[in-house]
Amino acid sequence: MMQRVIQQDIADRLGVSKMTVSRALRNDPAISAATRERVRRAADEMGYAPNPLVAALMSNLRRGRTPPVGPRTIALIHGHGDPQSWEHNPATSALLAYYRGAVRAAAGLGFKAESFAVVPGMPETMSRVLRILRARGVRAAAFMPLGGEVRLSPEDLATFALNDVGFSLPEPALHRTAPDHFQNARRAVTEGLARGRRRIGIVIPTALARPIRDRWIGGYLTALHDGPPGCGLPLVEVADGPIPRNGPLRIWRGAWRPDWVIHSGNWAYDAVREAGMAADRICCDLNIHADSKARRGIDQRHEEVGVEAVHSLVQQLNAALFGVPPCPRITLVLGRWTEPAAPARPR
Repeated sequence: MMQRVIQQDIADRLGVSKMTVSRALRNDPAISAATRERVRRAADEMGYAPNPLVAALMSNLRRGRTPPVGPRTIALIHGHGDPQSWEHNPATSALLAYYRGAVRAAAGLGFKAESFAVVPGMPETMSRVLRILRARGVRAAAFMPLGGEVRLSPEDLATFALNDVGFSLPEPALHRTAPDHFQNARRAVTEGLARGRRRIGIVIPTALARPIRDRWIGGYLTALHDGPPGCGLPLVEVADGPIPRNGPLRIWRGAWRPDWVIHSGNWAYDAVREAGMAADRICCDLNIHADSKARRGIDQRHEEVGVEAVHSLVQQLNAALFGVPPCPRITLVLGRWTEPAAPARPR
């Protein structure tokens, strides 16, 4: 990786002091026009880019002010109201963990992570939040689950370092940090195979975001391809809500008699049980957490996703990279298998 050019490098090349370089780049009239031009030309040739955080700090110190909050703030934008309401709510368990991880990582790097809520279905609230961030000098924004579709243009985001946490903002494509849904689904299948299960199925929520759905199905089918012939069952898609007596889940159970059911969430666990299956014995939750009803599944390590999102944002700030990236990167966090330890056999 190329080393970042600093003002001392320019000073060494030109044989002047670092202070002269600093004042020339600020267009200080005390520095001759010829020297200012020579410094600017060298800076361009060497690829110098000022660190925006240092620039903001020095600007305020020169004015005799304390550093502003804005440049050291990372905005966590979401669509779920007050973070205090997220505790013990399965619908916001991932968001709460993202948030906690981001706050922890930001504090460790000398930043403050702050919640900014928008209202799903009301695009003007997103515009208002972005105006507030610009007015406060906030330069970094992480988009967390928004609770609905939001469309933003590259012009809306031009002044920010950006990260999409999970699959929260479909367009435009940003640097993304997310659970590794493909490998997590694959692991859920292999855990079933390791237990001797040979009729392995997956329940897909109809409301699931397409990017997550595709990765679940891809991991599921890949693992089955490597397993014994005939161990996979047809996919079944189920809507959240009451399970009809002759609905697709009951028909699926009657036709295939699954002995390992991969799903996500307590509503799906309840649906499996209401469809006449032994949910406690056969259910494997792809998003298991402290309030999950399933006894086994994948901990998606959402806190670590939040941590990695903040690391991405700080790296962008340090490199003065703002706006929609020309080549978005994806950072995936691998989940881990969790289930209660088997009771010890009496001797």
